[in-house]
Amino acid sequence: MVPDEITVDDLSDLELFLTPDEVSQVSSAYGAADDAGVRSFIGSEDDRRALEGFLGQAEMLVFQLDKGIASDQLLESMGADAATALGARPAGGGRRPPARAIRRPPRPTRLTRKPLPGSCRP
Repeated sequence: MVPDEITVDDLSDLELFLTPDEVSQVSSAYGAADDAGVRSFIGSEDDRRALEGFLGQAEMLVFQLDKGIASDQLLESMGADAATALGARPAGGGRRPPARAIRRPPRPTRLTRKPLPGSCRP
């Protein structure tokens, strides 16, 4: 569900779970914040439909964190149909982390040691 109005604080919480492209879409669909820090939806109905999927998932994640509900428990309580509708992924996220996130510094190929004092090595 795409809210008609959202506070700047709530929107910033949601943006933690969005890609940069999704953040851009959401930002362009909401007007500037008023004095109370509330942004109003100014997009079209097509914009609203485009935001529904990923914004709904982000709202659910923020709700879970706010209430201290583990995602597994929430999906179990909602049933398989609701979990599928929310785009639930298999255990472990169903995706591998980006390659840059799992790269480690290269290991040295050859160890170099300093000769011990009094040894024959140069």
